[in-house]
Amino acid sequence: MTRHISATSVMAVFVLALAGRDILFDLWLRKSVGFIQPNGSTSHAGLAFATLTCALVSVAAAAVVTTQRGWATLAQRLRSRAVLTRSATMGALAGVIYGVTFTVIESLGAGLFNLIDWGFAPVLTAAIGIVLWKDRFRSGVLFAALLLGVTGIVGLYQYGALGKAIDQSGWGIVGIAILSPICTAVSFSLQRWLLLEERGGLTRAQVLVVRFVPATAVLIALSAAMAEGRIAVADPFVTIPVIGVAGGLPALLVCHALVRGALSRFAAWQFAIPSLAFLGTLHHYDENRSPATILFAFVMLSAVLLVELLGDEGPESSGVLASPDT
Repeated sequence: MTRHISATSVMAVFVLALAGRDILFDLWLRKSVGFIQPNGSTSHAGLAFATLTCALVSVAAAAVVTTQRGWATLAQRLRSRAVLTRSATMGALAGVIYGVTFTVIESLGAGLFNLIDWGFAPVLTAAIGIVLWKDRFRSGVLFAALLLGVTGIVGLYQYGALGKAIDQSGWGIVGIAILSPICTAVSFSLQRWLLLEERGGLTRAQVLVVRFVPATAVLIALSAAMAEGRIAVADPFVTIPVIGVAGGLPALLVCHALVRGALSRFAAWQFAIPSLAFLGTLHHYDENRSPATILFAFVMLSAVLLVELLGDEGPESSGVLASPDT
């Protein structure tokens, strides 16, 4: 029971923190960061925010590793080809995830983007949990939860403004947005492997280092290719700490969530993210507001309630990835 409550608490705070981060960027922080153009204006706020977030988390995680005297252990772990390969892949994927997320939020808004991102990610995460990690979660409950979540996503697409936004922005933006959930689901599995003692054996701070340092490098490279000028931050003494907390809290919490329960259970919780992001930005996007959209947002939330009331993941998942040599 203690383990269950702890896992539930961590997952709940994670989805709140992640939805809150996207809402903060959409409604406030996108106006406070960007690359300065020759004419004095700013552009590519999403790319600037993603780069700053990953850089700040990298610095904070590196400071913790230094405090814990964990650099020698990390270097030793990275001598394993399995750990090094997974770490490098996870870091590159994180750069894509963060770059895509905040660039697309600039175009669609947090509510609509998260319908795409966290509409696909739960299904992919559950599939990886069942196939690769052999999750022993009640299949009927999981299927019902995923069905509720997908029903909510489809309903919000049908009755909300997502279809109109796609028509205006083009299906190309959807193709870019879909990169995020694919990379996210794969990244979750890699991150879990690295965190578990019998597999990668890295601490949470070490995992954040190997995830966000390469991600920062990827985003700097993307910035050099896509944006001109340097990053500018309005009111930096307020904005930078907010970016650090808003970006760092979900990154830390997911390290806890991934080792406290089955991936398939975590997948059902992910449907809360688009629901919260959508509801949290309704006052800003009048075109999304209707009784039907509010109803379908709560349908997505009911997927989480179903899993928590009826789900039982049973014994600890073993999984194909259980072997440290895999």
